[in-house]
Amino acid sequence: MLCAFYFTMHCKVCADVCNRIMADTDGPDGLYFIGVDVGTSSVRAALVTSSGRLVCSASRAITIWEPEPNFYEQSSSDIWQACCTVVQVINSQLTSV
Repeated sequence: MLCAFYFTMHCKVCADVCNRIMADTDGPDGLYFIGVDVGTSSVRAALVTSSGRLVCSASRAITIWEPEPNFYEQSSSDIWQACCTVVQVINSQLTSV
């Protein structure tokens, strides 16, 4: 099982998901991986098996402010919250992986 150290250390939800998945590493698909992608307008996360099967995914929009023309801002706390939220959504979608 691979869990990003930063997420497991700084986001209890991420640690809970990793622990929950690790309990089932002897299942038919073996290892599971959580990927989190932070883009310009959204954060996406996916839970996949070591064989590449998509188990579940989630995404959340990131707010972008334009205080003046051609000048854009984002909040790092909003981005972090979106990261934790998508992993929490994946956790809520897990029934039996």
